[in-house]
Amino acid sequence: MPQVSSELVKSVLISTGFHAVGITRPQLLSGHRKQLEDWILNGFQGEMSYLERNMEIREDIRLLFPEVRSVVCCLMFYDKPSGFSVQTPLGKISRYAAGPDYHLVIREKFSAALKILQSTDGGLNGRFFTDSAPVFEREYARLAGLGWIGNHSLLIAPKRGSWFFIGIMLLNRDLEPDQPFNSAHCGTCTACSDACPADAILPGKTVNAVACISYQTIEKKSDTPDGSSNRDGWIWGCDRCQEVCPWNKRFSRPPVPDFFPADPELASLTPDRLAALSENKFRKTFSRSPLIRRGKKGLIRNISLL
Repeated sequence: MPQVSSELVKSVLISTGFHAVGITRPQLLSGHRKQLEDWILNGFQGEMSYLERNMEIREDIRLLFPEVRSVVCCLMFYDKPSGFSVQTPLGKISRYAAGPDYHLVIREKFSAALKILQSTDGGLNGRFFTDSAPVFEREYARLAGLGWIGNHSLLIAPKRGSWFFIGIMLLNRDLEPDQPFNSAHCGTCTACSDACPADAILPGKTVNAVACISYQTIEKKSDTPDGSSNRDGWIWGCDRCQEVCPWNKRFSRPPVPDFFPADPELASLTPDRLAALSENKFRKTFSRSPLIRRGKKGLIRNISLL
């Protein structure tokens, strides 16, 4: 039975719903491990203690999947159509959270793609994930030629911007790698750091997560306030640095059916209705939403801190 090719892998992943695909080889990312360790020493990780674990795997992806010969990086866009508002009766919600949980959507697409590829190559084996494994995803996407790391620390794809999720598939096949994206095109632009309501974006493509509104409203579990008191109306995440980015303002992207239209429950859910929901009803209503992560209690906490 023949083995899969780079062209086939890319074609299948695009056909299952991804918008850009790049391929690179597993590499030892010792420099990125050192950067992360220094970032943690500065206390920028806050309560995200999971970032302090599995450093060896982050440095060497082969420890995660010893069979890996190729790292396939995929982008899936989630931008909303012109006129979409992040404002809800509860407060502002990051546009990625207005639809279904991207972890579920991307996992389903990867699973479907891998099955198709395995029907061609019976010896093909792989693993896939998005934000669910200790991997330097943005760096691998850069190495796969998909874009550069912006001043706000997010990956920016040329002529596409940064409204996307990154998914990684590890395969046990030697595929033809793409050329790394070795240039950067933010220049001296400071639009993202100037617009950040919490002053969380620092020089050197560094973000102080403790100050970041996304961290405060999603990752932070405790109720003790820290960081900036200015939430700018956000109760789940924050899109400000991406909203002002010239690369996002310059290029338009069609809405992706998987993530739009937005969850209709959010359009009518007032603080009073939220408070009246039982925990079981909340979990049933938002079972496929990113909002399930902090639960009803976490959402009410975020609203109370506006």
